[in-house]
Amino acid sequence: MRFSGKRLLILALSLVLLISLLPVGAWAAGEQLVYCLPPEDWEQCLIYWWGDVAHPEWPGVAMDRNEEGIWYYLVSSNAQGLIFNNGEGQKTGDLSVPQNDQIMFVVEKHLWSAYGDAEPEDRYYVAGFASLCGSSWHPSDENNRMRDSDRDGIYTKTYYDVDAGRYELKVTTGSWSESWGNEQGANYILDVERSGTDVTVCFDAEEKQISILWNGETPVPVYTLSGSVTGGRFQAVLTGSSGAVKYEGRGSYRFTDVTAGAYLLTFTAEGYVSRSYEVQIDEGDVTLDTQLRVLGDLTGDGKVNVGDVARLYAHTKRTELLTGYDLDCGDCTGDGKVNVGDTAMLYAQIQNTPVEPPKPNVSGTYVVGQDALPYTEEEIYQQLFDPYTKVEVDLDMPEEELQKLQEDYERYRNMGSKSPIYRMGDLTITLTTDAGTVRYVIKEVGARMKGNTSRTSFYSSDEGIYNYIHFKLDFQETFDDEDYYGEGFKVWDSEEARKERKNRTFATLEKLEMRWNKLYDATYLKESYAYDVFRSEGVLAPQCNVGVLTWSGAGMGIYTVQEPVDEIFIERNLPLEDQGGDLYKLGWTNEGATFTNTNSIGAEDEDKGKFYVYDIKTNKKKTTHEDLITMINTLNSGKLTKADFAQVVDVDNFLRFAAVSYFMGGCDDLRNNYNNCYVYFRKSTGQAVFIPYDYDRCLGVNREYNPSGHSMTKDSPYGEGNQKSPLYRYSVDEGGFYQSEFTQVLLEVAENELLTPEAFEDRFVIARGLYADQVTPERNLRNAQGRDFSFDLERSGSASGGSNMSFRDYILAKMSAFRGYMDQAEDVPQTGEYYIRGDFNNWNVEQAYVMTLEGEVLTYTIQSFNAVKFKVFDNRRQTWMGSECINPDNTVAYETDKRTNICLPGGTWKIYYNPATNLISMKPAIQNEWETQ
Repeated sequence: MRFSGKRLLILALSLVLLISLLPVGAWAAGEQLVYCLPPEDWEQCLIYWWGDVAHPEWPGVAMDRNEEGIWYYLVSSNAQGLIFNNGEGQKTGDLSVPQNDQIMFVVEKHLWSAYGDAEPEDRYYVAGFASLCGSSWHPSDENNRMRDSDRDGIYTKTYYDVDAGRYELKVTTGSWSESWGNEQGANYILDVERSGTDVTVCFDAEEKQISILWNGETPVPVYTLSGSVTGGRFQAVLTGSSGAVKYEGRGSYRFTDVTAGAYLLTFTAEGYVSRSYEVQIDEGDVTLDTQLRVLGDLTGDGKVNVGDVARLYAHTKRTELLTGYDLDCGDCTGDGKVNVGDTAMLYAQIQNTPVEPPKPNVSGTYVVGQDALPYTEEEIYQQLFDPYTKVEVDLDMPEEELQKLQEDYERYRNMGSKSPIYRMGDLTITLTTDAGTVRYVIKEVGARMKGNTSRTSFYSSDEGIYNYIHFKLDFQETFDDEDYYGEGFKVWDSEEARKERKNRTFATLEKLEMRWNKLYDATYLKESYAYDVFRSEGVLAPQCNVGVLTWSGAGMGIYTVQEPVDEIFIERNLPLEDQGGDLYKLGWTNEGATFTNTNSIGAEDEDKGKFYVYDIKTNKKKTTHEDLITMINTLNSGKLTKADFAQVVDVDNFLRFAAVSYFMGGCDDLRNNYNNCYVYFRKSTGQAVFIPYDYDRCLGVNREYNPSGHSMTKDSPYGEGNQKSPLYRYSVDEGGFYQSEFTQVLLEVAENELLTPEAFEDRFVIARGLYADQVTPERNLRNAQGRDFSFDLERSGSASGGSNMSFRDYILAKMSAFRGYMDQAEDVPQTGEYYIRGDFNNWNVEQAYVMTLEGEVLTYTIQSFNAVKFKVFDNRRQTWMGSECINPDNTVAYETDKRTNICLPGGTWKIYYNPATNLISMKPAIQNEWETQ
């Protein structure tokens, strides 16, 4: 609404507040909002100020005008005086900069007046990174105060010439009692793509929402398209959008950051008729649910029967025409038409057959090397490592072969070595997918014990199988080495048959590795999940899945099933020009793979008890180890440069390998224990590429080994200052060549959606649904006595204890520490944001149990006759802190349960929680009378 000058003058005079000219002086740094009511004949109003380095040239700069006809401008509060003018000679006298936002200068009366009868402007502030705001998370820094210049309810603060990078911020009311970030209440993430960008933070005071203007321009609004799909393992494509689909569980999808416009959304699934929609996105999020049908299902009931034939018949008689997707489902002959031919085919299909949807069912049993298989080897490979596939492995070894395998172990153990001998068994791998259940029988497969510290005796003729062991399975073993197999060696009918065996593969693989859950990860998934994270970040990593093992008639429960890192792995994952290089497995002899010397390079020989730190796996007979030796010598030259490092190491691979490794928290990996990794040298460049392996100790698995004392949740991404390996010391550790680049990669990996409890929990639900009824072994095995084998997502031990943490507890603690290293500290803690929740208040948020701020920490005093269980709860982020967060210096003895609850005996205890370190401490409080009686 626009007011006339006369009405404004009356309004001003009715509330006039005469103010003498303010004294000239220096003001605090920042900006001051000033208003002006000029005469009606001024077509424009300009403001000129002086006393500030940024003052304009006369006659100044144009002011903006709000809906009430008042001119306004944000002038530097360092200005010592100002003049309003119309740019054509009419002007005020010299004026001082007012200190009150609600002051307006009325030109015709030559006085400062109260502006209107409104309440003083609400105060909102931006608080965030110091690199953006000038102060770090200060909730009431006047330099970051937001202004509503045009009084439309949108408060703004502009930062000029902002450097490219990622920033975090919130909007406050001047304290942390009220603050707003993203829709979930977390910090608002601001990604600036180009240095020199002007960034305006906008806050809608009514909706309590933050938005951003880039260089003063209104941002293009984006929306979300999501929904659910019934029928098949579908794929969704949104033509015309650059946004990739995110699958949220097996039956739902989500496209984010979609701009307004018209799109084509297409769903496909194997065995189902594809379906497309024209989607118009205008002014809000769109939900689209759909059903995919098999060919011939015209009624949408999930079945193909006479009802569908009736609809086809009505269409051919033109009494009820099929349209759209129904028409697509009626083209049974695939000729692009729907006519009597389709009716005849559909009727013939269902006559005297069950009325079930026609899936491409290929269920059955196939002997590898004898029968034509229903899928290609590549398709079988994909099914074998698909988490939606149920994998069942049956290794049938006669008792005499089990006895020989046991004797092999004993003989080589007495030699201080490991047996390389494979013993014979028949293998059946059963894969159950949406398309059916297929059993692959592979006869005469070699099986041997695998591992270092895990090797153990496992069999006797009296007890049978009494211990778990890890396996390596070989599809190409010929069993004809007389030194190994003696008089029982296999005699081949022909050289051609032997050659065929030497070339036999299954699912493109020569071998397959299987390991039991020795460290008792209650989810059974962390190692395979870790490899998924590596691959999602572009790091080569083996495919891994879970499955159930039956061994010579005994149900052994859940095993991991993993592809080996070998020549086939290299050929699958690298371009032709990089194939053919040297591949080494990095391990321990009397030292780890520190890349400090060339004393232990070679091909292991179990029969002679020779093992090497750098164990060559390819080119064994022809390699000179030139690339590895060059790399080690370069790293230890004493005059290493950044260019030298890049000559011998694939830097991009290593930065990503090191970054993902940090978040996996493997205490036994290449950084922390100098092993459990492969290194491969590209044929084209000779540069080293690193491949993770044997990640059974990761993501909070610290059973039997916890050298950091905190399950690697608090370690620095830049090392702890004790790094032996020049590979890390000169690259990503403190002061390394690539520390800044490594920081950027770390920040990118930290945003990986797989590193969220929700993503891991989705994967867990899939596995539990497939294997929950087969997880417990059928016999009581000695090296797993007393264990609860059920799937358990929530079971969690203390980070400082000897049991494993849950994924959620680990990743929350890890990310909290990471934010600290990145100077992304949590918000300043406030009373009212953290609570004590326990069995004494039914684990609820109650005001009586709110923690109060004492300095930089929050405290609460528990008083109870009985023992109590509790955790600290962050009410803003809806996260729990339990025994995984106990300070190592804590003085009070406590216990914990499998839910990481902190358990204290009856008494009075003072609880301390520091959000900056994520640490909980406990001390005895002053005793009450009832405690001393």
